[in-house]
Amino acid sequence: MMKNYFRATSILFTTLSSLSTTQAIWAQNLQKQYNVADRTFATGSDSVSIHLNEVEGDGIVRIKGKTLTLGSIEFDVKGKDVLQRSFVGIAFHGLDDTTYEAVYFRPFNFLTTDPVRKAHAAQYIANPKYDWVKLRADYLNKYEKPVSPAPNP
Repeated sequence: MMKNYFRATSILFTTLSSLSTTQAIWAQNLQKQYNVADRTFATGSDSVSIHLNEVEGDGIVRIKGKTLTLGSIEFDVKGKDVLQRSFVGIAFHGLDDTTYEAVYFRPFNFLTTDPVRKAHAAQYIANPKYDWVKLRADYLNKYEKPVSPAPNP
């Protein structure tokens, strides 16, 4: 069975200790709905958003018990404007923590004046065989595109 994944590599982190007791209990219940790999998971102060800490490598949050067969995925994403470190997105068709397809974004490339960075604003990958390095080398500009119109990152 294929699972749907949320992939994020650089989202602002909020600790559970900063939440009220009620929010902390709600956050703990929310965490039970996800499997987390290579990240520390917390909920935002709004009790709706999910925050992951920033560490090296890919981090995965899998939604337990959900399979998307046909539909759309909507999400808001927030990163940090640090060159080569703000990559966030959605993974899908996942088999495990390393085998999945993903579309991820470099939000601070959306509005850059550098045409090379701008062309790398949104990207598709299919890990592990077709990571961004392989796709960029073998299919230049096919799986990476600018975002137009560009939202404010």
